Amino acid sequence: MNGNLDNTKRYSVVKQFPSLSKKFNFMAKLGESLYSYAERTPSLKGKCEEELMYKFVFFHMMLKAMKSLKAMYELLQLGCVEDAIIILRSIQEILINMLYIQKDPFQRSRLYAEYDFYVRWRRYELSKEIYPAESIAPPEDQPDALSILKREYDRIEKNYRRPYSWSGKSILDMARDVQRDKIYELTYAKHSDYVHSNPNSASRYVQEHGDGLIVDMDPKSEGDFIPEMVDACVHTVEIAKLFNQAFNAGFKNDIEELEKEFMEIFEVDKKKHQSNP
Repeated sequence: MNGNLDNTKRYSVVKQFPSLSKKFNFMAKLGESLYSYAERTPSLKGKCEEELMYKFVFFHMMLKAMKSLKAMYELLQLGCVEDAIIILRSIQEILINMLYIQKDPFQRSRLYAEYDFYVRWRRYELSKEIYPAESIAPPEDQPDALSILKREYDRIEKNYRRPYSWSGKSILDMARDVQRDKIYELTYAKHSDYVHSNPNSASRYVQEHGDGLIVDMDPKSEGDFIPEMVDACVHTVEIAKLFNQAFNAGFKNDIEELEKEFMEIFEVDKKKHQSNP
């Protein structure tokens, strides 16, 4: 068995594969760029409530992608490729959601945002069956919180046909709607193996050998990292483009420079690795 949790023997991918250093540096730069875009973005303003909600939703999604990219960076540095794949799946889902919302930004942004009332009330109702009443009571300084939540739930409940989907569609259906079903079929579905518990989720580091199993959690080559790094960067750059479009924030040239640098560092063909099919 190879692989332990002793921090005094902390694994470092860059030490084992020095040629990955520039690629990791680019991932860090991409994350820092997203943070910079968030800081430099004009205040959340809109000509109407729907436009304001659209910008709020895309701001939220871009921040989520930024945090997920940072998490992937840290996990990959430790050689935790399978765990990084779980985070990559989240980035792919963010992109599919943004592309789907972009086709009808005002109406779909409202559906996405107000789904929060739906989820929180349903979870509260379930919690009442499991936890003591005092543990799920609203804070003392917000005595009306539950009544307000119930009122909003009653207002929007009819808008959600499927209890576990804000859009009423599966991720695959949304991907098909925006012509990105290849993302789902080639990577998202495969990455789901690592999210859910099934035999394939351990296939990267558990192999049969003779009368027993070999467990080796350390990566074997650069190839264990590059596909995930490429996908994460491609999707995150597109998320940045959608964010810039929503805010008309003036980051177009910056993002194009990042994209150019990505292609040079990872030595990939843009046509083969772009999110578009």
